[in-house]
Amino acid sequence: MNLADLDLAPGYRRFWWVLPPAGMAIVLFTVLRFFVPGDGDTLVVTERINQTFPMRTTGTVRVENFTGDISIMGQRDTTVLATIVREGRGDTEREAYDDLTRLESRMERQGDTITIRTWREPGPAGLGRPTVQLTVPYGTRLELVTGQGNIVVNWVRGPIAATTSSGDITLTLAAGQHFLLDGSGKLNSEFELDSTMAPVRTVGAPADAPHLDLNAMRGTVRLQKRTP
Repeated sequence: MNLADLDLAPGYRRFWWVLPPAGMAIVLFTVLRFFVPGDGDTLVVTERINQTFPMRTTGTVRVENFTGDISIMGQRDTTVLATIVREGRGDTEREAYDDLTRLESRMERQGDTITIRTWREPGPAGLGRPTVQLTVPYGTRLELVTGQGNIVVNWVRGPIAATTSSGDITLTLAAGQHFLLDGSGKLNSEFELDSTMAPVRTVGAPADAPHLDLNAMRGTVRLQKRTP
């Protein structure tokens, strides 16, 4: 029996043409439901860790975040306010909490240097990640590293060394602030730069201007100027 015969057949067989699209719809629904995660399929549990350190205006803050964003804000006060937000993720609440418990962090001060470090304990691979948020004195020296995430720094006037393996680096500096610039990644600068000298610098920058070593290996380095 060919397709023309099915069209003329009595009963349900004449509706043969419904079967192919219906079968495709069932297959597609199965793939989307069981193999493609949606926004509501992942549960997230969070934990915030806060700590305050007294700080000189010219101290050093070092952040080593194994993955996740780093955000820094400069201020007049001579204290460092540090917050680590740890997120655990999983298909169930138990999996999310297990993921969270494998995220570890440490914050400590030695002399004029504050070190913040995060890592994941050995175990099954997880989707959880920590975010580091800091408020520091304007003149702080920053040394920032994240394995995967964005780095944002606002209103800090001291030297900055920042590296992300996958993400963007964005600095907001006061209009008229001078600096020397090294690093890698696509550069997007609102400051007028003199590239005839090494390192690159803002036009008219003195030799002792703060040094910025910014490396966004797979991203963009943005230098924004704002009036406070």
